[in-house]
Amino acid sequence: MAGKKKKNGQEVSRRTKGKKEKSKDKVEMSVDTSWDIESYRTAYESIEHWELKQEFMEAHKDRFPEARLICLAQVFVNIELLGCKYPDEVMEQVAVLAREVGSQYKEQKKTKLQRTFVKASDAAGAKVKGLRRNN
Repeated sequence: MAGKKKKNGQEVSRRTKGKKEKSKDKVEMSVDTSWDIESYRTAYESIEHWELKQEFMEAHKDRFPEARLICLAQVFVNIELLGCKYPDEVMEQVAVLAREVGSQYKEQKKTKLQRTFVKASDAAGAKVKGLRRNN
């Protein structure tokens, strides 16, 4: 689908993946939803990981082009399960999109054992202190 864009006062053609439909107040972009979410499941993903990513993709499949949604879904799972950090704009976008998904996962997470990370120097110091008390 070709669109026109003005650059330096001249109209320039550009390609867009979706079809833009203009209304008075907003521009809507139709997105191809014929692709199969299941085809993006990888052999190494745990069930928990896949279900969270699948729920995210299903919730937003009609709002983003396929490639962008796959990327956002992976980022969402990386943030939720691995604690990854991304640039602020990405974190904000994913936070907004995540409001609609993951409620079951978040409830289960509340009852799971939480890991506590300790600096190696603190752990070594605690071990030394423990050895001194035992001697």
